[in-house]
Amino acid sequence: MIAFEVFAAKANDGRVSNAFLSVPVRCGLKGADTLTLRGLQLTAYRGRTVMALDFPALDEASGEALRHVAASQGRVAIGEFNAVGIVDAYMLRVEAID
Repeated sequence: MIAFEVFAAKANDGRVSNAFLSVPVRCGLKGADTLTLRGLQLTAYRGRTVMALDFPALDEASGEALRHVAASQGRVAIGEFNAVGIVDAYMLRVEAID
């Protein structure tokens, strides 16, 4: 199970304008090219193959933030962190399928 957190930035009107995921360093997500959101569940893909990465379900606010990013930008920033800070950062395609 990969522990992660979604951080959402909001515009002046209160709507989500962007979001990024914080994940543990070397969790395996860097090998993915796409994250798919179905309901509140994320799945990582490499090509058309589901990766053996298990994510806990998102809460409603995080799910909405990722749906917004999927619809507006199609890519989400990923930050890999360890105890002293960020180690790596990259972008993944994100798709919402509901």
